[in-house]
Amino acid sequence: MGSDGMRVFLTIWAGQFVSVFGSALSSFALGVWIYQTTHSVELFAGQMLAFGIPQVVFSPLAGALADRWDRRVAMMVSDVGAGLAMLTIAVLFISGNLAPWNIIVCTFAMSSFSTMMWLAYSAATTLLVPKQHLGRASGMVQMAEAASQLAAPTLAGVLYAFAGLGNIVLIDFAATPSPS
Repeated sequence: MGSDGMRVFLTIWAGQFVSVFGSALSSFALGVWIYQTTHSVELFAGQMLAFGIPQVVFSPLAGALADRWDRRVAMMVSDVGAGLAMLTIAVLFISGNLAPWNIIVCTFAMSSFSTMMWLAYSAATTLLVPKQHLGRASGMVQMAEAASQLAAPTLAGVLYAFAGLGNIVLIDFAATPSPS
């Protein structure tokens, strides 16, 4: 399992890194769009709460499901669910029907699916990676998360100014790993 497990982990890690970075781009851009559209700090805060609440409330349930389900299935269901939420936002934006409440509902759904994905991903990492490489693998997972939190808002601001919200949402949808 040594090098094969590490190879599988690196493949999953690369896909999740791109996915998490794409989600961080769109999350920032959607918050900017809500504020620019409504000038409401309350709605902006509502989107932030819709992102944070599922992580706190659903973690115990998602953890239990991730332990009972096949990790691969849990990650695929999570990625597909998050991708569909982002696709919904893209369709609403393109059709001119996007509203702050749509974003808040879809953000809640995306965050719920992402909570399951991170728990299944963490459990799968410990099963895939040989014991001597767990520290490195854990560091890579944390680096991906930190990069998305630090670099994505800056890049999202630049992309928002030059490419617009629709293109950022499409980037996030395209960055969702394909189930395989």
